[in-house]
Amino acid sequence: MSTATATPSATAQHWIDRVIVSSPVARHLGLRTLHAEVDRVDLALDCRDDLTFVTAATGRRLSASALVRHRTGSTTHCDVVVRDEHDTLVATATATSRIFS
Repeated sequence: MSTATATPSATAQHWIDRVIVSSPVARHLGLRTLHAEVDRVDLALDCRDDLTFVTAATGRRLSASALVRHRTGSTTHCDVVVRDEHDTLVATATATSRIFS
């Protein structure tokens, strides 16, 4: 994909799929992108019997939404919300990430 001609949302989708979702851990867990655009990404994960670290969730699917709250030239600060398939809040987080050019 040429990022020079792609829309910002297409570029975001490509980056999320290439860097995050295609990582070995994400592939093993079955993580997938639901939606990606500049400053927001929604991911999903189906719960499996061998994933026992999630006890607050009910149902078989988790979704996480990350929203960039602040961006500098080298970092982003995001709020993350995780919900189960019944829209029950399971977890929240604040994340700081380094931007690599």
